[in-house]
Amino acid sequence: GLSSRLVLQLLPGERSRQRTLAALTAALLALTPLWLNYAHLATQDMLLLAVELTGISALVASAPGRSLIWPLLAGLSPGLAFLIKGFMVALPLLAVAPYLLLERRWLLRRPAFWLGLLLGWLPVVAWLALSSQQFGLPVVAGLWQKLLYLSGSDVYSAGPFYYLWNIPANTAPWILAALAGWILLGRASLPRGTRLLLLLYPLLLLLLLSCFRTKTPYYGLQLTPWIAIAGALAVERWSLSESRRWRRLDRGLALLGGLLLVSAQAIPTVSAGDGELPQGWQQPFPQVFPQLYLWRDVCNVWVIREQDSALLICFGDGSILPSLESLGIRRIERILLPDHHREQYQGLYRLPQLPALVTVPQSELSLFHEPGKYRRWRPTLGDERSE
Repeated sequence: GLSSRLVLQLLPGERSRQRTLAALTAALLALTPLWLNYAHLATQDMLLLAVELTGISALVASAPGRSLIWPLLAGLSPGLAFLIKGFMVALPLLAVAPYLLLERRWLLRRPAFWLGLLLGWLPVVAWLALSSQQFGLPVVAGLWQKLLYLSGSDVYSAGPFYYLWNIPANTAPWILAALAGWILLGRASLPRGTRLLLLLYPLLLLLLLSCFRTKTPYYGLQLTPWIAIAGALAVERWSLSESRRWRRLDRGLALLGGLLLVSAQAIPTVSAGDGELPQGWQQPFPQVFPQLYLWRDVCNVWVIREQDSALLICFGDGSILPSLESLGIRRIERILLPDHHREQYQGLYRLPQLPALVTVPQSELSLFHEPGKYRRWRPTLGDERSE
């Protein structure tokens, strides 16, 4: 809805065309894999994206003589975004700065805008003050330390070109339409403000995210509405054009979509095998790897069976134990725990005496032997394994 509102605000033309583009934008966004995945997860990043789009929409709607609610809402957004994601809101704020300074500089002289900033940051100040009083200044300072850590750490670094392949992979196939849409926007005669937001803002945000050392797929979520808007422009152009070039492009994309659908049918999926498995068991690859079984509880528990013995990868909540005998398994030779996350081994207490060796990564051995050593009432980034 917020993306559609931006279309109505930014793109010139008849109202009917604007509504068509707004509907296309909403449809493309809803069909974008990255956006759809995080919409299902309902993570803080979706809420952050909503606040960002609300702030930008309020900036666009602000105009001399119009309601004061828009400058107020534009000022509120940064503080609310900080409550959601901390100092990470600096990146979208930097990306939208050219639009604010070149198109809405007069807002900096409006009391309503500054009142919104004050109201937005008051909860932040109150939260930081109460946190400092309760947990001490080092914990509050950890917010800034975390930003510095993420910006300089190599733990999650994937190189400067990570988003150049990750975002296309997670927004396909609409990224192809978006590229064409950005070309159309570049050639069109549009107001400067529209160009700043539809062309410069996503480009600056992409560059800032690429310069930031830590890279994860959900950081790219902030670009998905802008990809949907550009893609909607291209789809609308293709649907109306009589040019042979656009018709060929339509057929090419349709062919690509068909090939992707055919390819998807060839990808192995987790199934119940031949239908004769005991209840709760699955065989992902019954023809290729018949010894491999899957049990699902709080995590996936993989079982590699050899006659009446088995090797378990993860253990889950222990609900697998009564079901092992249904596969003819009477002895667990070894349990492999890939890492220290609790859901992978929380059911081990059900075994009075471990009937098998438990193997964990050498680098995480101390986390299993002395878990209390790494728990802090007042943790700081300087603590061992604080990452």
